[in-house]
Amino acid sequence: MRMKKLGMVVSIALLSGMFVACKQNKPEFVVEKFFISFFNEDFEGIKDYVWEEHHSYYDTLEKYIPKGTAKNNVQVKDINCEIAGDTMALCSCMVQEDNEKEPERQVILLKKRNNQWLVDQGKEGPLPLMSSEPVQDFSSQVPEDTEGMEMPEEE
Repeated sequence: MRMKKLGMVVSIALLSGMFVACKQNKPEFVVEKFFISFFNEDFEGIKDYVWEEHHSYYDTLEKYIPKGTAKNNVQVKDINCEIAGDTMALCSCMVQEDNEKEPERQVILLKKRNNQWLVDQGKEGPLPLMSSEPVQDFSSQVPEDTEGMEMPEEE
């Protein structure tokens, strides 16, 4: 009887772990965690959501951003991701910072490598693209350095 209970507990733990792992590999999850880390100046935490080749940027940024300017109460809402070719996602969301009356629309590009979605910095710089309008045309928002990637054909 004891082994049955132990087996059930282990099975539940494994299923819970798989559910959490699947959720963390979705573009929407990455977008939310990226913006929360970014606006809270959690430069170590943000490295979990950007490609390793961009980590040095956040090391440098941490040295130059004055301490105490973080927006501790950041809300990320209305996340919408358009996935192209299963390897690229253009996501938009509304970010509400501390004491700001209106949320601001943010648009950001993610790429998938080795079955993992992460923010793609590209040549355009590390900051997200900002727009007051929702993304209507995927191709107009993609940075120029998408070498080797196919863009969806226009209908």
